[in-house]
Amino acid sequence: MLIKGTPLQIHELVNGWNINLMNEFVKNIDNNFFPLVYSQFYEDADVKKDYILFIGINPSDKGIPPNFKITNPDVSIEDVIKYENDALMNYSYFAPLRDISKEIGLPFKHIDLFFIRERKQLELKKLIGLRFINNREEVEINDIGNSQLEIFYELLKKLKPKVIVIVNATASHIFHATHKTYYEDSNVNWQDDRGYHIYKDEKRKLSIPLFSSGMLSGGRALDIYSRQRLIWHIKKSITK
Repeated sequence: MLIKGTPLQIHELVNGWNINLMNEFVKNIDNNFFPLVYSQFYEDADVKKDYILFIGINPSDKGIPPNFKITNPDVSIEDVIKYENDALMNYSYFAPLRDISKEIGLPFKHIDLFFIRERKQLELKKLIGLRFINNREEVEINDIGNSQLEIFYELLKKLKPKVIVIVNATASHIFHATHKTYYEDSNVNWQDDRGYHIYKDEKRKLSIPLFSSGMLSGGRALDIYSRQRLIWHIKKSITK
């Protein structure tokens, strides 16, 4: 059960929950890198401008310093946050996100469904016990996966993006199958007249365009023409 009523900012809460969770989890696996942590976000009371929220599936362990182990007392959360911020600005995975952000004219933020650093998606699926059921309309996930999704949705409930873009096909399937389970005040509905989904936060009375896409970088990335259509569509969705 997540802690309620704390005065800490949401990114501090997420980091605390995440690290406590990983401290228990890494005792049983070889991959004990520091989990994904966040610096800061626009919260409801602090929204200054609109932004794109990109959602991925999990952080890669590629390029992370080998000593960035959660069991290493010489590595602080501040060290890892600096690494994350540098990656957002320089790592090749984020280059298409930076390009789309620039072309659309909105800053971007990026969060992941899961926090385990693993570059191979098949290995991630094993770690979280992922299994799709009923033509991907339902999923089975083990306790560690469920705990991470709970943290992800707690974070999402605090964010207020102009548009949401899920940049991984498996993450898209998981999001569509689980959002109602973890946040009962949410709805996702397809809009025939618009050609994209609307994510509704009934509690906060928000309606946000939602695009479910494949990866934007790497060997399975969208081709340039599909990416152009995605950018065009995002622009249309946020133009009044």
